[in-house]
Amino acid sequence: MILQEVIAGPDTNHLKYCSYTSSDGKRFAEFTLRKIRQYPVRFGVGSAVESIQNAELIKEGRKLFSGIGFKAPHYTQLPVCG
Repeated sequence: MILQEVIAGPDTNHLKYCSYTSSDGKRFAEFTLRKIRQYPVRFGVGSAVESIQNAELIKEGRKLFSGIGFKAPHYTQLPVCG
C-alpha cells in the first residue's frame, strides 16, 4: 500500500517510523529517524539521516500499522508539525 503526499519545508521536516511486525502480530523492532538530506532534494531517499528518540512518532506509527493490521517490515514518514 502506498499513500503519498509532499511534505513542505526543508528535508529535516521528514520524520520516519520504521518497524517489523511478524505474521502473528509481534513487533520485533522499531526505530525513528529524521532526514538531514535527501536526493533528489525535496522528493528523494534520505542520503543523510539521524536516529532519534521520538515517543509521539512511535505512538502514531504503532497506531497506524496496528489499526490496518499490517504485518511485515514497514515504515511511515510524517511531517514535523508546529
